[in-house]
Amino acid sequence: MVNQFNTLPCPSRYNEIYDSTKKFRNLDPKLIFTFGSNLAGRHGKGAAQTALFHYGAKYGVGIGLVRRSYAIPTKDENLNVLKIEVIKKYVDDFVKESQKEEQYFFVTAVGCGLAGYPPNEIAPLFHGVRNCWLPDCFLPYVL
Repeated sequence: MVNQFNTLPCPSRYNEIYDSTKKFRNLDPKLIFTFGSNLAGRHGKGAAQTALFHYGAKYGVGIGLVRRSYAIPTKDENLNVLKIEVIKKYVDDFVKESQKEEQYFFVTAVGCGLAGYPPNEIAPLFHGVRNCWLPDCFLPYVL
C-alpha cells in the first residue's frame, strides 16, 4: 500500500490495490482516473466531480476516455441507476481499453458510491483488467 498523500505511481502489468480510505493528492501523470458517470455527462458529485476538476473529464461526455479520465456509466441520462447488465457492457469496454500497452488506470469504486451497488456485484465485472490500481473493496472479487 502507498502512504496517504504520496504520489501514486503506475501499477504493474497485473494490477495493484490501494487503500480506498485514503485520499491521494498526486497521481502519476500517466495514470488515467477512472470513475462512475451518468450518460448525460453531468459530473456534479463524487469521483465524477473530481474527474471534471482535476483529470480532464468533459462536461456532457459520460462515456469513455477523455484526457486523463475514463468514464464508466452507472446512471442513465436522467440519473437513474443502470441495471448491472447494462453497466457490464461499459465495463467490458473498459477492460478492453486496459489491455493496451502503456496505459495505466486509477479505478475508483465505480458503481459503489452514488449508484449504490455493493462491491460484490460491481467488482467481478472488472475481471481481466490490466495496468490498474484497484480499490481494496474490489480485492476479494477481482484478483
